[in-house]
Amino acid sequence: MAINEPFPLAKSFATKNLDKCRKSNNRSVLFVASFADCPRAWKMASTLAENDFHVTMLEWDRNPNCPTTPYSEGVAVKKMKLKAPYGQKAFFKMILWWAYVSTYVFFHGFTFVQPQNLDNLLPVWIASRLKKTKIVYDVADFYADSFLPAKMSTLRRVIAWLERVLIKTVDSTIIVDESRSKQINMAVNQVWTIYNSPPQDNAEEHKTPIERNSKFLLLYAGIISKDRGLVYLVNAVKGLEDVELVVAGFGEMEDKFSEMIEGISNIKFLGKIPYTEVLKLTNSCDCVIALYDPITPNNIYASPNKLFEGMMFGKPIIVNSETAMASLVAKEHCGLTVRFGDVLELRNAINLIKNNRALATSIGANGRNSFTRKFSWSLMSKKLLKLYNSMPSICDNNSKEQLHVNSEQDFS
Repeated sequence: MAINEPFPLAKSFATKNLDKCRKSNNRSVLFVASFADCPRAWKMASTLAENDFHVTMLEWDRNPNCPTTPYSEGVAVKKMKLKAPYGQKAFFKMILWWAYVSTYVFFHGFTFVQPQNLDNLLPVWIASRLKKTKIVYDVADFYADSFLPAKMSTLRRVIAWLERVLIKTVDSTIIVDESRSKQINMAVNQVWTIYNSPPQDNAEEHKTPIERNSKFLLLYAGIISKDRGLVYLVNAVKGLEDVELVVAGFGEMEDKFSEMIEGISNIKFLGKIPYTEVLKLTNSCDCVIALYDPITPNNIYASPNKLFEGMMFGKPIIVNSETAMASLVAKEHCGLTVRFGDVLELRNAINLIKNNRALATSIGANGRNSFTRKFSWSLMSKKLLKLYNSMPSICDNNSKEQLHVNSEQDFS
């Protein structure tokens, strides 16, 4: 018997058990999102499914008539189909969602559960503790700073306290940008930073051109709400005959936005579209817009999908200067920054990129190069897999125990 292999039979038995276990449901992950087709949850779920995890996606489909985004093969999608608005108007239906989630977690065996944001962590937490399921918490948005108005100051403090306390009890925490670590009172080395990068690193996959005219094409794709600067964007574009603005997304302001742009010929609102279509639009546009009202505390830390989508396709990006993404844009020289709410400054930035093709090409190339080196999904997926593989699952523990027992028996 070799000195470095004292118990080969025991080790072989345990290794076979571990391989068998990892192919079973003991490497199962449940993702939980309170709206359907969440790009961030979709790409993480798909990554794990492509790497031998058993993945289930549990989501609330608030508008069953909208087109859906196909997950990777191997992701089982379970939906609660209940029509509901977004924001505070959905509170009473949110209670039904919590009941649905907690019941599902309790009656199904998962090794890991990954809820996105506090509204999904709450129903997961108790059920996971009863089932001894590990929680990987994805803080896409810090709840108190994102969804509660300033006038609810006392409630905001309570909710912020609650989320920070719960974060300290979960097994691992993911954030979308390193700056968010300050927001949740955690050191950078205590959390995993996974940026909102597009899931396809090869931009060639989405170079099927869409039908468009010769106008300079601006794109906003995201949440349709009052804190996304859409009013200022409309006023900046209105009257620019050689510019077209395409807006895609969903949210509490959909009806108001449709009314706002009525009669404005150079603005189109597509509503909610599949994420694959968002990527095609991004590839075909001339410039990406991402504006976040800094009066909402969470927006200061904004690190949105559209920023990295624009970078991947080499598109110039216009963001507002009060956000963390403005620092990234300035550092990587991949776009322009403007003050939030300054319509004239926004219009000037649009015209500068439109009229200076050399500048647009240069900053677009900077973004693409930076994306490839620092932010691509291939890099983010490696971090995600490292996170999950570093967390012992039930089968890992059982195999270690079996190896320990068999080794002692062999020794005796």
